[in-house]
Amino acid sequence: MKRLKKLRTAALTGFAAILLSASGLYAQQQQQQQQQPLPGGQAPAVKEDFSDETLEKFIDINKKLAPHQQQGEAEMVKAIEGQGLETERFGEIMTARQMNDSTNAGASEEELKKVESATQEIMGIQQELQQKMTKVIVDEGMELQEFEDIILAYQYSPKVQKKINELVQQDQAAGLAPADSSEATPAEE
Repeated sequence: MKRLKKLRTAALTGFAAILLSASGLYAQQQQQQQQQPLPGGQAPAVKEDFSDETLEKFIDINKKLAPHQQQGEAEMVKAIEGQGLETERFGEIMTARQMNDSTNAGASEEELKKVESATQEIMGIQQELQQKMTKVIVDEGMELQEFEDIILAYQYSPKVQKKINELVQQDQAAGLAPADSSEATPAEE
């Protein structure tokens, strides 16, 4: 269990940049934001006026996306390990690449070839994963742009982040409540 957690953490750290760069519109938005920095390091202007119903739908969709994401992560780890690389080493090399480190974290030519092969495989997995996730989002009745707007708002708006966190907590509390909890609220007990 400990090894799995360590592998997952290392893998996520190592290829987070790949995931973002391969994820379509979201990546384009991020690149545009990076190319046009705001004065004073301000966060970008984001939409904040989402209804509770929309945010609840967003939360429900995320629950349905979680198994797809977990499967995708497992496939990506398998792609890395299938090339004979440790996920931690893959992460080191990818981080060096993202930082334009000409030494590529001291990687050998063989390691670089393995990283390239794993990267290509990961990008294919990510593309397939994005298609599945997009289908779930659309099938659940949300426009992809709105879903992405909520993601950005969650990242940059404390107001939206707080509201989503509150709704998640309410949802979790409702899931833990006994079946006959409709008769009493926590304040009444």
